[in-house]
Amino acid sequence: MLDDLTNKLEGVIKKIRGQGKITESNIEESLREIRRILFDADVNYKVVTNFINEVKGKIFRAECFKQHFTRTINS
Repeated sequence: MLDDLTNKLEGVIKKIRGQGKITESNIEESLREIRRILFDADVNYKVVTNFINEVKGKIFRAECFKQHFTRTINS
């Protein structure tokens, strides 16, 4: 189960890395997908919401979306 979760999250990261230009809409789409993956893994609603909000805050404060997005998700 944990391997499946890891593979799905890595897929989201690979997808965002493969895009030529990262926009807010790309980031939002990726975060929605991550939210869905975490809910499918039965992660608590509050934990998912806090995680997504923290990631959003860090990403949108950063100047370089692409590098910061992948670093934030990996940490």
